[in-house]
Amino acid sequence: MKICIVGGTGTISTNLCKLLASMEDVELTIINRGSHADKVPAKAEVLIADAFDTEKMTELLKDRFFDVVLHFVIFDPHQAEKSIQIFRNKMSQFIFISTVATYNREGRVVFDENTQKNNPFSMYGRNKQASEERLLEAYHQENFPVTIIRPSQTYDENRIPVSVKGKEIYPIIQRIKRGKKVLIHGDGTSVWASMHSKDFALGIVQIFLKKETLGEVYQLTSEESLSWNHIYQMVADYYRVELRPVYIPSSVLALSQKYDFVSTIVGDKQYSVIFDNSKIKSVIKEIPRTVPLKKGIELYLDNVESNPALQVEEPEFDTWCDNVIERLTQCSVSLAEVL
Repeated sequence: MKICIVGGTGTISTNLCKLLASMEDVELTIINRGSHADKVPAKAEVLIADAFDTEKMTELLKDRFFDVVLHFVIFDPHQAEKSIQIFRNKMSQFIFISTVATYNREGRVVFDENTQKNNPFSMYGRNKQASEERLLEAYHQENFPVTIIRPSQTYDENRIPVSVKGKEIYPIIQRIKRGKKVLIHGDGTSVWASMHSKDFALGIVQIFLKKETLGEVYQLTSEESLSWNHIYQMVADYYRVELRPVYIPSSVLALSQKYDFVSTIVGDKQYSVIFDNSKIKSVIKEIPRTVPLKKGIELYLDNVESNPALQVEEPEFDTWCDNVIERLTQCSVSLAEVL
């Protein structure tokens, strides 16, 4: 089976490339700009190119045909249009990796493929939605063989889901490890679903070359939903320290001038999310769960402790947290006097 991955070195796709490279019946080709070459399996053929350079890509793909193309780096309808032009008649199945960020999170907790979209807080989600629409239009107009997959947040040994963050994840881990107070949006009870990229890989390979998936949209998400309090407690338990959460309303975070909490918190993490995977389970055996979140967090923290490159400090964010926590404490004291 000839498989082409466009991207291949990000959180969601790296473990898929490793899985495919381990399969004896797979010939793997990866197309990207050549960054992070250390993440590319030795078995894979690598084509260095801008995936949206029509002329260069047309030349690279001349006389090539793939059974499956998986495109991880389409982020807007313009890129979707170029990808249709580039891969037209070049594969049997084109899998577009979209996102559950397309959904409008307001007013519901359980999400499926028919949930209302047009997320008002996420330009990323709206652009992915527009890309979906263009690809489905191509399917209906010219039988472009697209299958659309909407993953939830994926993570791996280099990153885990966190609540209020700056640029990096490690500063939050560091605060918990040192016994410092840590900010969590809301009251920490909204539930979140994150899927380890190894399980995503095991799930998505099950839809390869299934004709009934063409022209269809599927969620492929974790069915394990845990509260933010639970997630942060797992980190504290790993280090055998007390978790010291400080809760901050999402509406207050939205006022930040330093960090974008409108798209990440207000339009996303503040809501509880439970994904109904009934549709994809009608075409695959099961939703893989080889790495439940507790195990995934432990694997990440093991990796962090042994890899100084992941221990990226962020003094500005740490100071910001201290200042916000101090002000919140003062406000709580003042409010207690009148409540």
